[in-house]
Amino acid sequence: MTGDPYPPYPDYPAQPPGGSGAQWPPPAPGYPEPMRPNGFTPSPSNRKRLLIVIAAGVVAVLAIVGVVVFTRGGSGGVAAKPDITDLTSQMLLTQSDFQDVAQHPKITEVKVRSNGITTIEQDFADSNASRCALPVVAGIGAGGQSGAVNVSIVTTGGDTDNGVYKVQLLRGGTHLDLESWAAKCLPLNQGSTVTAHADITGLSGGMMGIAETRNGAVSLWGAVGQIRGVTVMIAAKVVGSVIPSEQAKADLVKIVDKQIDKLNAA
Repeated sequence: MTGDPYPPYPDYPAQPPGGSGAQWPPPAPGYPEPMRPNGFTPSPSNRKRLLIVIAAGVVAVLAIVGVVVFTRGGSGGVAAKPDITDLTSQMLLTQSDFQDVAQHPKITEVKVRSNGITTIEQDFADSNASRCALPVVAGIGAGGQSGAVNVSIVTTGGDTDNGVYKVQLLRGGTHLDLESWAAKCLPLNQGSTVTAHADITGLSGGMMGIAETRNGAVSLWGAVGQIRGVTVMIAAKVVGSVIPSEQAKADLVKIVDKQIDKLNAA
């Protein structure tokens, strides 16, 4: 790859929790392997695996509805616009787009990081382990493009929570049959974690809502769709009383609308 479409997260510990022999949890379906920080770089063999197994784990699972070619105007209307043929960094969300989310007195800082736009140089392998990975479903491969935004929060006392909001854009491949994807891959049960379709009030048409629950409580809200030919995956994590479930869900809707507007403005 020219650059890594799934760069390291800046604040993950250098080793997974659990001591010697412990492994990182798998990523959620439709989302890439969690981006890790502190200089952690996968080996070449593991890097290939990161591109293949984009279907299981931690911060966002996302689903779909039919063959979606949806555009949302700034006023909330629907208008036909041609597919985007080249992703640019101007299409990614920036610091100013997150000013009205993560609103809590204990949050002292919101950090927005982006890896810009990168070109995908190898195809995503189609294997049993990756059949539910959205890049595989969408046929995204060599020559496609990827862009990611990762948002962390800092709370009183200096504690940092990574990946509170995530946005992933992928361009290339074909239009998604999201309804078939959801029928085949959801709900997904992974021990105490269940990922399933969810109705989210206010979510823009053409986007499907997803909820990840752990031990019966929602831990993450997500949405996925295809806007002007760009596969859009967005997640908002529940962070205790700082970002409770209902706020995370409302924040998700705001972020989705802003990302759609950015793509439509291009």
